[in-house]
Amino acid sequence: MKEHVIELLRSVDGGGFAVGYQSISNSNGNITTSGNSPVNITIDLGGNKYTVNPPSVGSSGTETNGFQFLKGSFVKICNGSMELKSGVKCAYLFQNYANLTLENVKVDISDNKPCEALIQSMHGIVNIIGNTSLISGDTYEWNSTDKGTQRTIKVMDWNNSAYGDGTQVTVNTTGTIDGSVYASYYNVDGQTDGTGKSTLTIKNGHFTKDISRYVHKNSPDIVITGGYFTSDPSAYCADGLTGIASGRADYPFTIGPKSVNKAEVAVAEPKV
Repeated sequence: MKEHVIELLRSVDGGGFAVGYQSISNSNGNITTSGNSPVNITIDLGGNKYTVNPPSVGSSGTETNGFQFLKGSFVKICNGSMELKSGVKCAYLFQNYANLTLENVKVDISDNKPCEALIQSMHGIVNIIGNTSLISGDTYEWNSTDKGTQRTIKVMDWNNSAYGDGTQVTVNTTGTIDGSVYASYYNVDGQTDGTGKSTLTIKNGHFTKDISRYVHKNSPDIVITGGYFTSDPSAYCADGLTGIASGRADYPFTIGPKSVNKAEVAVAEPKV
């Protein structure tokens, strides 16, 4: 599959878009997609900032995404920053079914109240690498009955006939994941079983808030092998590993072997 490169030459305000569709139409000011025609695309921000404005995009009836990446496509966003403007009616900045890489980017949704998650992945392989930082706020509110915790990363298993491979998300960044991280499953079709293939793997990163998994057999497994954390990650550590004291005041926990005694977290002396 031939790679197409889009390079941003200056900071801009622009709308969201979909990648990997067969057809597109404009409905009430939103972009409606249908069909699937995979592509390989790299969006190089070139050190610039892309500010996301309307329109939102998505399949018919669900045009609620900043960006929609469809099954079979390869999408890479790198080298710059993205921000979701406060006035955009957007449920998910990146609604992912593709193979998505975020490398050396800073992405921020914290000023957008309707947005539930920066990334929602329901299919495909996602790699968050380099010096990538993801930022969300504390809460979202789509409407008076749909509100709750705003997430940086939301990994959702969906045992749909088209998405039986699940989604595998790996975080391996020297940057900061400043927001809640969550793994669960999508049960709109009433399946009793999940794909059994969806995972969230954390190898590195600086995590400022909670990491949690909805307790259900269909929810993706979370496996942590490295990183720095503000709360004890032991519940999700890989076999033989556990949360240990890091000696840092800002991120009191890191990962180490279970053979190391879990010392009480000691607050490091402030740097002068």
